Amino acid sequence: MKDKSRQGGGRGAGDVDDDTRGRPTRRVKYYTVGLLTLTSMFLYADQNLLSPNLSAVAEDFGFDEREKDLKLGGWLQLAFFCVG
Repeated sequence: MKDKSRQGGGRGAGDVDDDTRGRPTRRVKYYTVGLLTLTSMFLYADQNLLSPNLSAVAEDFGFDEREKDLKLGGWLQLAFFCVG
């Protein structure tokens, strides 16, 4: 007869209870939803930072109107879109 305390198999965040038949527990579901919410919040937090301040940023970098529209309104926003 084997001693079950020496078989390892500790419980972690992704473990499920025996009575749930392989389905994740409520705590694991809440953890997953919370993690996805925080990830989305931090990923999209920068989207509205630049838009109201395009003129001030262009002035700091010495861009004219065409450069401001092309570089800040076009290429930079495209990069933000592609990343997140």
